[in-house]
Amino acid sequence: MANRENFVDIATTAVLDLPEEQRRDLRLLGGMILPILGHEDTQISVNKKTVVAPPDFEYSVWRGPGDLRDGDFLALTQDQGRISEIKRGLQGSVGTDLSKVDVAGLHSFGEDFPPAFVNKLHWVGDRYEEDDDTFAKALFPLVARGISKATLERWTLQVGKDELPILPPATTIVDYTHRKPGGLNPKDREKWLRAVHNLDQIAPEIASQIRDDEDYRKQTEITRILESLQPKFWKASASRELGLSQMSMDEIMRSPAVLSQRGAHFNLKLLQAAGGIVNLVSGNKKLLSLYQRGVENNTDFGKTG
Repeated sequence: MANRENFVDIATTAVLDLPEEQRRDLRLLGGMILPILGHEDTQISVNKKTVVAPPDFEYSVWRGPGDLRDGDFLALTQDQGRISEIKRGLQGSVGTDLSKVDVAGLHSFGEDFPPAFVNKLHWVGDRYEEDDDTFAKALFPLVARGISKATLERWTLQVGKDELPILPPATTIVDYTHRKPGGLNPKDREKWLRAVHNLDQIAPEIASQIRDDEDYRKQTEITRILESLQPKFWKASASRELGLSQMSMDEIMRSPAVLSQRGAHFNLKLLQAAGGIVNLVSGNKKLLSLYQRGVENNTDFGKTG
C-alpha cells in the first residue's frame, strides 16, 4: 500500500495509473530529483539511462508545516487536449495528497506567446517544438536557444521498487539554472551545488557534459543572460560554478540568444525586475512561503494555450 506521506509513492502510483501511451512522453520534474543527484550513494548508469536512489530515500509531501508540495510534469506534446487528459488522470490519482498537479507541454514556434509578467515571476523555462527533430528552450519571444532531442529523452529514476520517467540528469541540472527569471533560485542553491559537485564524483561524464557539451552550452547562454541582469552580490549564481562570464547589457543585446532587437531592451528590464523580485522573496522564508502558496500555486505552469 502506498505511503501517502511519501512523494515517491504518490507520484509513482499516479504515473502507473495512466495508459501506456500517455506515460511514454511524460517526464517528472521538480525538487525531488536534485537531492537524489546530490546523494553520494546514488548510482547512475549512462548506458542504461537510469538513476538509482539510495535504498532508504524518502521525500516528504510536506515542504513545511501545513505546506504541501505540488507535482510538476512535462508532456512532450503540443496537443492541449492530450495534456489536459494527462493532467486529469494524474490529479485524479493524487487527489488532495499534493497541493496540485501541473503538466507542462511543448509550445509551437509559431504561436503568439507574449511574456506575461506574473507568469515570468514563476516560470521562464518553456520548450518549443518546430518538428520532430527541431526544438528550442525559450523565454519567448525574447530569448531562445536551439536544443537537441537528446536533452528530452527518457531516463528512469528507480527509488526502491518504484520507477519514474525523468529527463537526463544533465538536463535537470541545466534546467534549474534558468527556471526562474533571476537564474538559479537562491532557495535551490545548496541542493543544486550538492548535485553538481556529487556528479563530479559519481558520474564525471555527466558533469563534463553539463559544462562542455555544445547543446547544454547553448542553453546556459540563457542562464548567463538572466544572471547577468541581476546584481553581482546574489549568491545563487550558477554562472560562476559553470565557468560562465558576466555580460553587459550591450553584450546581451548582441547575443545570438536574443531573438529580436525590437523592444528587447524594455523586455530585458522587465525580466530584470521580475528576477529581482523572485531573488528577494526567495531569501526570506515567510515571503517565500507566501510566494509559493500564492504565485506558484495559482499560476498556469508551462501553459500551452
